[in-house]
Amino acid sequence: MIEENNYGKQPTELLASEKIGVDRKLFYLDLKQNSRGRYLKITEDVGGRRDTIMLPVEAFQDFFQAFVRLIEFERELEPTDPNTTSLE
Repeated sequence: MIEENNYGKQPTELLASEKIGVDRKLFYLDLKQNSRGRYLKITEDVGGRRDTIMLPVEAFQDFFQAFVRLIEFERELEPTDPNTTSLE
């Protein structure tokens, strides 16, 4: 799927997409590419309000490793609410 960005200057191609719902939030993970390369567009939607970050493909491994470290760290913490579970 080819689409234009908000400025209409650089067409982007959607390569793959994932949607994650957590509580009242929706997260969209869109793998895209344009003439400058591939990137991940991560959008958080809370009641129609959206915040977005763009992550270049060159940073994927660093972010992945950081997520793994944070997941491992979180597993070692005491639960903040007895009704919630740690990341598994």
